[in-house]
Amino acid sequence: MGLFSGTAPYYARFRPGYPQAFFSDVITRFALNGTGRSLDLGCGTGQLTIPLAGHVEQAVGLDPDPGMLAQAAQQARAAAARNLTWIQGDAADLAGELGRFRLVTMGRSFHWMDRERVLRGLTGVVEDEGGLVIANDGCMALAAASWQAVIEDVQHRYLPSSSYPLQSPIPSPSSSSRPSTGLSPSPGPSSSPIPRLSPGPGPGPGSGLRTRDELRSNSGRRRATEPQSPRAPRTSAEPQTASAPRTSAGRQDVAGQQPESHEELLARSAFRDVTPVVHEFERIWTVDRIIGYLYSTSLPLRRLLGDRRPAFERDLTTALLTAVPTGRFTEPVTLKVLIARRPP
Repeated sequence: MGLFSGTAPYYARFRPGYPQAFFSDVITRFALNGTGRSLDLGCGTGQLTIPLAGHVEQAVGLDPDPGMLAQAAQQARAAAARNLTWIQGDAADLAGELGRFRLVTMGRSFHWMDRERVLRGLTGVVEDEGGLVIANDGCMALAAASWQAVIEDVQHRYLPSSSYPLQSPIPSPSSSSRPSTGLSPSPGPSSSPIPRLSPGPGPGPGSGLRTRDELRSNSGRRRATEPQSPRAPRTSAEPQTASAPRTSAGRQDVAGQQPESHEELLARSAFRDVTPVVHEFERIWTVDRIIGYLYSTSLPLRRLLGDRRPAFERDLTTALLTAVPTGRFTEPVTLKVLIARRPP
């Protein structure tokens, strides 16, 4: 069972997108003018893949979870984005399988991967003038505002500390790394076959789910709707660590060793020309969206709660509305981005 098994409907509905300033910056830096190809590793339900698809000839989303990809395909259809391909597979096994790309993105995902192996594989995948974008923001449930501390308190009343996974292999100096995981999912799409990175029968035409043999074909391009931030974000280019403050049983978490940051690994890779960019903005949450977000994370909160779930939701709702009676919860967000290219 995967880390995010069963969370895909919540991930699609309740995981926030990225601000327009982030997309505009990436589009400008990589001259995305409707040509070329993009690859999103650990694409989840397409929060990065779909908005960028309108600026390339073909966009490919890769994820190990078939539930995530089925939701991603549904989101793409809703956005009328028709130049997308969804592939089930491991990012570390991509070398030579997917063709060449101008842009490879990893949003809230690089810390889950075998990072060195992925970077080696990307050496032959990324075009000479292309590069990588690694984007991470914090977990909504980590206490930066008083109402976020309420979430942590209520969750800890219901779950023993042993419920939490191992610490993240990529620590953040500014936040704790405990994850959180909360409303019934919207009805998902019917189970669809998701192509793996191995030969086999693929889905029918028009599904958006294709085998690797179809990846090199050119699809029609349709612009997708891009997510908007509640207020205009402030962007700065400054040296920051873009490691995500998350919990993970990552394969690089070696006992007694401090794991390397993303920047340190990139410095030893082909993509050692790194530009850090920081976007600061706010997100607005409601109680329902907070609970839905909690059910979207790698901590299997719904399963752990069992028949205590209604009581948890009731207690969390009461505590949140006591803290913020308006029911409008403002989260300060820092989105840390690494733009990585080959040296000139």
